[in-house]
Amino acid sequence: MLGRTHLIFSSFLLILFFYFYHFDILNNLFLVSMFLFSSIFPDIDNRRSILGRRIKLFSYLFKHRGFLHSIWALILFSGLIFLLNAKLGLVFMAGYLLHLILDGMTREGISFFSKRVRGPIVVGSVVEHTIYLSLLLLSLFLILASV
Repeated sequence: MLGRTHLIFSSFLLILFFYFYHFDILNNLFLVSMFLFSSIFPDIDNRRSILGRRIKLFSYLFKHRGFLHSIWALILFSGLIFLLNAKLGLVFMAGYLLHLILDGMTREGISFFSKRVRGPIVVGSVVEHTIYLSLLLLSLFLILASV
């Protein structure tokens, strides 16, 4: 999936969560930021990604959709953050896992453990753009409905 699709999907889930549970977003801004960051973090291994354009080191160290798109990277990075702050580690893990699930729905897929998981969606296709636009409109609707 494209970075913007990862971000809108994560944003939509956050909006749904805040809509139904009535959490104050300002008091949870750091957690929200961590969730959004972790939802695009695995693509740091791609030079053309949102993070990869800014932090190029990872694209030289890792193959795209290799280690950083595995359960082992999810456990490693989430575990390290969890040691610093349990709630932050869980939020990071949730965003990271969401990224892996979405990438597993694409034709390129990911190697979650040792088996390749693939789906029907072509990255950057009309289907992905439709998903993006639909989630954007649903998000706007929920925001307006909560006002």
